[in-house]
Amino acid sequence: VVPNSPGSMPSAWRERCLSANLFYSPQGIAGARMPDLANGYVGYVVGAPILHAGGLFNGDAKGAFGPASHRADIPRPIVSVQKRDLRGSRDIDPGSTGQALDIERAVFLERSVVGSGIRVEERWYAHATRPSVLVHEVSLENPSGSPGLVQLLFGFSNSSADVELSVCRAGVGLLCVTGANRIPEDALTESGGNHTTMAMITDAPCAIPSLFGTCNTTLRVPPSSSAVYYFVTTVVTSLNSTDPLRDATEIHPASQDRQGLLGEHTTEWAERWRRGSISIQGDLRLAQATNASLY
Repeated sequence: VVPNSPGSMPSAWRERCLSANLFYSPQGIAGARMPDLANGYVGYVVGAPILHAGGLFNGDAKGAFGPASHRADIPRPIVSVQKRDLRGSRDIDPGSTGQALDIERAVFLERSVVGSGIRVEERWYAHATRPSVLVHEVSLENPSGSPGLVQLLFGFSNSSADVELSVCRAGVGLLCVTGANRIPEDALTESGGNHTTMAMITDAPCAIPSLFGTCNTTLRVPPSSSAVYYFVTTVVTSLNSTDPLRDATEIHPASQDRQGLLGEHTTEWAERWRRGSISIQGDLRLAQATNASLY
């Protein structure tokens, strides 16, 4: 979308949009096709409750025991910010909300306003140099002189017909699951063959009552302050690990190492564009189509 006026999108996005490096929508469009975020190993469609890992398939090659071999759906842990209903609101600057796909940096962005006016920017990306890692950043800014509250909902559902999961031990604030595909590609019987195993560790802002379910928590944002919260999911399979749980535990970024995740990711994407890109001047639509195709 090309803005009709400077106030129709966050000002930080406008220049990037007009340089064909960012695609913008003023609000979520129900039923619209959302973009993929992937790095060649793990990925998902924005907003979808499933993710995929490279090489993890379910079903035998001939379809003798159900659907033939296909990419296995893995339930995706989701942290969501409980947002205000802004329809008809006159106290919110329309330039402070919206969604965008930054194709130069491979980051999906969403800006919203919650609570009593707390500004939220969320950033989702499949890390470019850490192939097992998916990142969701929630940046909060409270411009008022009063404390504010932000509610988070955390959900994880075992809705996959492809992967059988079980809980495993992890540290405080983490959800850990292990599992395997139900029917391997080389199955000669319904339960035989070489199963692919996996482990997933994800940050949980609250404790769900069981392995599968939802929970919520409230963040307090002091007056005139800002903060960034990181929710990271790490996925490892036996296709590239002899011990997926051990390696997922080691790979999962420690809390003190997370401030540099976005910088690592965008630096790698800048190098990719430097190695190969096409510059088009004077035709924004053509530049958008070209950059989107390269992305």
